[in-house]
Amino acid sequence: MARPIPKKLVRAVLERDNEICQFCGRQGANIHHIVFGGTGRKRIHSKENLITLCLECHRKAHSIKKMREWTYDWSRKKYGHTVDRLLAEKWSDLK
Repeated sequence: MARPIPKKLVRAVLERDNEICQFCGRQGANIHHIVFGGTGRKRIHSKENLITLCLECHRKAHSIKKMREWTYDWSRKKYGHTVDRLLAEKWSDLK
């Protein structure tokens, strides 16, 4: 079973994002892992890897490549290349 995001971190992410979907601007209540762990790898719970999305945009982030790439760019603008390090780690774990 996956480890839940700590409540304190959920509150911090929602506060950072003003509880607004960072993609479309609607009220957001879903916390999305920008880089989701690979096979056998746990989710990375860090502020740099979490974004507030509405339900519709959250679904798109899991199913549409362009939306997923948008979340990577969003993280890069806020936190530099942390997301690239996480992506490299994810894919190296899958080899």
